Amino acid sequence: MADDPDWLTWPQAAELVGCPISTIEHHARTGRITRRPGQGRRSGSLNRESVEEFAAWWREHTAGLQERRQHREDRRIRPPEPQGWIPATGAAERLGYAHSDHVVYLARQGRLEGRKVNGRWWVREAEVEAYREDRDRWISWLDAAQLVGCSHETIRRAVADGRIEKRVVHRAQASLSRASVERFAENRRR
Repeated sequence: MADDPDWLTWPQAAELVGCPISTIEHHARTGRITRRPGQGRRSGSLNRESVEEFAAWWREHTAGLQERRQHREDRRIRPPEPQGWIPATGAAERLGYAHSDHVVYLARQGRLEGRKVNGRWWVREAEVEAYREDRDRWISWLDAAQLVGCSHETIRRAVADGRIEKRVVHRAQASLSRASVERFAENRRR
């Protein structure tokens, strides 16, 4: 078998075609590749000519599959409109989130304009930038205390005295103005 150039082993055929051995086995069973049975413990061999014909067919077949797959992917990832939209994964990267789930949550809550097109979420790029800028303008009480280098109680007193600007929002959101905290920190250093 190994010394007969007209016959190939299964691994040799798989290497020649550029596919897994299981694909060769399947097409040998269906008759697309000519095989001869083995004797004793030896496995059968495959006719080189039929393997080469199969290799040509396999290249055409897989090229067509690849083209169709690429066409489907191109169609699938098209934004709602030609300009101004980015995928939720891209928005998550820009906002510093590990996953796009939070961006989708923001879109569903109406805080970002978003649309689901063919199973993929898209959000307006300008709104992502505006959201990021607005988010960066506000910091949490803990971050404010770390920025100033003081206790939480000192921050609370500064807010009560009006030296740090506070907005009324849900407790999970940052509520202290970064600019006013930075001014407060600068005044404390003097």
